[in-house]
Amino acid sequence: MNKKIILVSLAVLLAGSVYAFAGTVKAEDAAGTFPPLIQKLVDKFNLDTAQVQVVLDEFRGERQKDFQARLEERLNDQVESGDLTEPQKKLILEKHQCRPGQKKTV
Repeated sequence: MNKKIILVSLAVLLAGSVYAFAGTVKAEDAAGTFPPLIQKLVDKFNLDTAQVQVVLDEFRGERQKDFQARLEERLNDQVESGDLTEPQKKLILEKHQCRPGQKKTV
């Protein structure tokens, strides 16, 4: 029963993190252009693309910090309720620290 609760919690956590990161703004794609809406604003208002990139990077950083804080809060609640252990919490946090290009074996 305890294993089932942990697995369900982890599945919900994973689904939430996928949802949270799916909505992030991708500043520049591989071709070096912005998404269509942002590119249209850059063109319409004759904005400096470097400054737009800085703003988008700041926005992405803020969203990632907010997500990390919410994740830690949920994990702390699960540790307090006994659904997760502290080592499990640390393992989940380490896994979420990995960037897409960085594979980390745990």
